[in-house]
Amino acid sequence: MKQKRIILIAIAIILFLCSSTMLAASDKISAYLFKGKLVVNNQMVDLKQDVFNINGSVYVPLRAFTDQLRGHVSYNKDEQTIYVEQSTTTTKKSTVNAKDSDNIFTLHAFASKSEYEYGEPIEIWARLSNDTDRVVNIWHGPLLINYYITDEDGFTSHVLAGLALESSTFQAGDELNKSLGRNDFLVYHLNKIGFDNIDDVNAYLNNADRPSMLPPGEYTITVKAEYKLDDEVEAGAQWHTLEASIPLTIQ
Repeated sequence: MKQKRIILIAIAIILFLCSSTMLAASDKISAYLFKGKLVVNNQMVDLKQDVFNINGSVYVPLRAFTDQLRGHVSYNKDEQTIYVEQSTTTTKKSTVNAKDSDNIFTLHAFASKSEYEYGEPIEIWARLSNDTDRVVNIWHGPLLINYYITDEDGFTSHVLAGLALESSTFQAGDELNKSLGRNDFLVYHLNKIGFDNIDDVNAYLNNADRPSMLPPGEYTITVKAEYKLDDEVEAGAQWHTLEASIPLTIQ
C-alpha cells in the first residue's frame, strides 16, 4: 500500500477537488481511499482508479479525470512536462434566440433550450457582428459583451469589470462571441448574498453547495453591448446600447 501511495504521488498529476489551500509541509502524510461520489457536468462517473483523501484533500489521477472531460493528457519525459489538451469548440444549435441591432452592429442572444435540470450545463451564448461593409473603430468598457442574470425575485446580477475604456476594431463582417459561463453564476451567488456579508470569499466558494450553478427557478438572461465610435468619445456622446433577453428555467 505504501509503495502504491508513493507511485501515485510521484507520477500522477493530481487535481484538487475539495480544497484550494496548500497544506504546510509535514513529516507525516495521511492517505485514505476516498469513498465519496464524483459527478462531472451533472453525470455520475466511475474513474476506474483509486481516489485518495490525503491530509484532508481529495485527489484524483489527472489522466482519468481528463478523459471524462473528453480531453487528452500527454507527458514529455525530457522536459518533465505534462500537457493537457481539451477542445474549446463545440457544435451548438439554438432553439431560443433574440436580437437587437442598430445601423452598425447586431447583437444576438442564443440558447440551446430554455429549460434545464439543476446542475445541467447551460448553453447560452451571444454574438456581436459588424453588419456594415466598412471598418468600425469603437470604444467600450472592459467587457464589450456583458450578461445580466435576473431571478424571479427581481434581483439582477452582472460582472463589474471597471470603468477603463478599451478600443476594438471590427472589420466588415467581423463578429465577437461570448458564452454565459460559470463565473457569471459565481458572481450571481456572491451578489445575491452581498459581499459585505461574506468574510472570506474563497472560503465561501470552497464550502458552498455548487456555487457555480444557478439554483432552481425562473430567470431572464439579458446580454448587453455598449460602445461609442471614435469621434463620439471626445464629444461626450451617449453610449450606443444593444440588448437582447431570453428566458431560462432551472428545474
